[in-house]
Amino acid sequence: MLLMEAQKLCKECTFVSVDRFCNNSRNKKFEHLFLKQLNVCSFIPKRIYRLVPQHWQVISKTSANMNKPCTGTNNNAFESKESFYRADFRKQGTPERTPKHEMDTRVSLATTLEKEGKYDEAIRLLRCVVTEKPRSGAIWMKLALVLSRKKHQLDEASKVFQESLQHNPDNALLWQGWADLEKFRKRYSEARELFQRALKANPNMASAYHSWGAMEYSLGNVETALGLLLQGLERNPENRYLLHALGVLYDKQGNAEEARKVLLLGKEKYPDNAQFCHALGVLEFKAGNSELSRKYLSMAVELDARHTLSWLSLGQLEEHEGNIDRARECYHMGTKIDPFAAVQLWQTWARLEENDHQIDKALSIYEAATKYHPYDGELWCAWGRLLSSQSHFDLARDKFQQGIILQPNVSYAYQCWAQLEAYQGHIEEARRLYMLGAKESKGNEHYTALLHSWALFEWKQGYKDRARKLLTFAIDLEDHHGWLWRSFAKLEAECGDLDSARHYFSRAINAKPFESCTWKDWAQVEEMFGYLDRAAIYWKRSQELASVEKITGVDPERPLARKLERNLG
Repeated sequence: MLLMEAQKLCKECTFVSVDRFCNNSRNKKFEHLFLKQLNVCSFIPKRIYRLVPQHWQVISKTSANMNKPCTGTNNNAFESKESFYRADFRKQGTPERTPKHEMDTRVSLATTLEKEGKYDEAIRLLRCVVTEKPRSGAIWMKLALVLSRKKHQLDEASKVFQESLQHNPDNALLWQGWADLEKFRKRYSEARELFQRALKANPNMASAYHSWGAMEYSLGNVETALGLLLQGLERNPENRYLLHALGVLYDKQGNAEEARKVLLLGKEKYPDNAQFCHALGVLEFKAGNSELSRKYLSMAVELDARHTLSWLSLGQLEEHEGNIDRARECYHMGTKIDPFAAVQLWQTWARLEENDHQIDKALSIYEAATKYHPYDGELWCAWGRLLSSQSHFDLARDKFQQGIILQPNVSYAYQCWAQLEAYQGHIEEARRLYMLGAKESKGNEHYTALLHSWALFEWKQGYKDRARKLLTFAIDLEDHHGWLWRSFAKLEAECGDLDSARHYFSRAINAKPFESCTWKDWAQVEEMFGYLDRAAIYWKRSQELASVEKITGVDPERPLARKLERNLG
């Protein structure tokens, strides 16, 4: 709207003599409004300036009338005019201040740029705005989120939070935003301290209890997580996010009865909330109640067609039931309604087409998905892995490389590329990529998965001591992953150390008690050493859990999690 006003003003200027315009007192109000538009337009990207190049002379003369120099050919002319405009107001004794509507306009423009994928321009614009309005926590938060989620510049985002809290030390949302960032970076001790600061600033903030509880659960601290959720509900007894999280936590622990009770309570209190219907659908899906699951999930998408995880779960249900066309329609609808939402929907749809031998269609889905999620490293890797499976190795390398260029600290991209080189027999190149990935992505998401894959690679090359060191290093970083302990157990079993293997299998089951593959591998090891009775017990348990895992590649505790390849395939 402001851009249209500026263009209109410029068109009007073409019919006014420049000298008359600048010297006629009746045009003072017009001149003031014109400069006001320049003040706003100074933050519009340079490409928009070309819309009105013929009016530079008018702009120059008008600025000169304010007793300030102006050069029409300077690329930074619009920025210069803004500072001149402020300086003139200061000369008149008016305090330097940007009107609220202009500030809102810039923030709205930054949001538009972000949606268009022009993240660098959005960041520059938000930095300009926040320097003028440092007490606005919302603008600081938006800047940090664009840096972290879109550009994956985590260090810069952390600095933004730190600077923002110097201006807003009592802003609980900023403290939590910083805590969530450190949680994502797996700096759990720092995250705990920041969550505590957030709750000190606002003891009733439900989102802090929710996020902190989720972190503790992911680390295996179930009692701590439960305590945080219950504490949050004491202060916010009807908070739908905490009720939902509590129900999901009970479900993850296998306590379906309590989970169902809490989720039904939430559904009763919030009948229009799709999340409770979705959670109930997932719960019944895992319990084997397909019709009831379909009912809840269908209800969820009726309540909120933009709840893409409901489309994802409904598609997975139909896929499991063998209704491939229905599943395909669910994935298509979800991506059509909101293509910028859950990237899992695109990836699951592509995998369905791949499993249905529709390779060209799967490739086209990946291509479309990367236009909406260009900075999602896992998506580029999934595309590359499909190309690799079709022996398009050079194209696959391009996708892995593109993922690394766009997101240099993505562990998974290095892992996939290294696996490709290992498959083709380029051992030293694979090792170089593993080393580079370990250096560049240290501390980031899936870093332990990279170390795990590297360990399996060295094991396959016959370097068992190297593999053992890498697994030990990975476990020292994160000891709550069952697949890490399982691989360690299999390594020790191959080395003939049954006692250590049994110990590590036990640790794997303690970490993830519902993974059927752990029981299966343990059964095979017991058979290998001649303990058939033990093996039979473990085989039975494995088959029981396998029947619960409804869809290949889905963690029964996290049925919507994205599958990552952690081995050499």
